[in-house]
Amino acid sequence: MMSGWVTILPYIEQAPMYDLFMENFARLSTATPPAPTNRRIWDFDAAIRRLPAAFMACPSDGRANILQNDHRSGSYKMSAGDYCTKTEAYGWGDNNGANYSRGAFQPAMWTTLGDISDGTSNTASCTERLVGDSGNLIKRAIAKDVKNAIATTDHDACFNVSKGFEPQQCMLLRGSNGSYQNAPNGFQGEGGARWYDAQTIMNWTNTILPPNAPSCSSGGGHNDPALIPPTSNHTGGVNMALVDGSVQFLSETVGTGDLTLKCIRGGGATNYGPWGALGSRNGAESMTAF
Repeated sequence: MMSGWVTILPYIEQAPMYDLFMENFARLSTATPPAPTNRRIWDFDAAIRRLPAAFMACPSDGRANILQNDHRSGSYKMSAGDYCTKTEAYGWGDNNGANYSRGAFQPAMWTTLGDISDGTSNTASCTERLVGDSGNLIKRAIAKDVKNAIATTDHDACFNVSKGFEPQQCMLLRGSNGSYQNAPNGFQGEGGARWYDAQTIMNWTNTILPPNAPSCSSGGGHNDPALIPPTSNHTGGVNMALVDGSVQFLSETVGTGDLTLKCIRGGGATNYGPWGALGSRNGAESMTAF
C-alpha cells in the first residue's frame, strides 16, 4: 500500500516521479495473482524505489533520503491523531478505518475538510520523525513486543482497557542520555526506511505520547499497533504542520493529559490533553495554547 506522500507528488513539483509510481502500480494491478496481493510497495521496480527523495528529508536528520536495500528513507510522517496506529486493521483500500480513526489521516481511509470539525488550524496534519536505526536511541528505535502497553486485537487496539492498553507503560522505558533503559524484546529499527510505504512504522505518528518520548509496538513487524510519537534533533521539540498549512514548533513538554487512560474511538474529547486535542479532528475540545 502506497503512502499518502506518493499522492501529493504532483503538487510538490514531482509529477514525473508520481507518473512512474502510478504506471508501475497499474502494471502490477493487472498481473497475476490479482490485486491486492501483488501491489506491495516492495514489489515496485527497484529503479523507482531508488529515486532520490530530498523533499522527504529533514536537514537535521542524517539518515533521511539514504538508500538502503533499494529503498529510500524519509523524515516526515502523517498524523493518525490521538489513536493507536495499526495498518492491517484497516484492510487494503476500503474506508472501514473511518469508524475508529481520530486524526486527519489513517491508513486506507480518506477524510475531507468537512470531516475536520475541530478546525484546520486546530488539527495536526503531519510531523517529523527521525529515521530508525538498529541502536537503542529513543528518538530512532521502537521497543518491540510491549504487549502490556498496547492492545493487539484488530480495532480494539488502543481503546480497550481490558486488553491492557496504558500509554504510560511505554514512558517507563525511558532511560538516561536519550536511550531506552529496558526493552527486553529488543527494538524495531526500520522506522521510516521507506517513505512511499504506508505501513505503520514507515509513515505514521500519533499524538498520545509527547514528542521525543519512547515508542512502543505490540509486535515486531511493520504493521503492528504502535505508539509512535514524533521525534527530531531540534532542541526541545518537533515541527508539525497543521491542516491549514501552517507549521508550529511543538515542545516535548506539551500537556498529554492522563496517559493511564484509554483512547477514545470516533468522535469525542481526548484523554490526552492539548497534545491529544491537536491530533483529533472532531473531538470538539477547547484548544488552548500548545
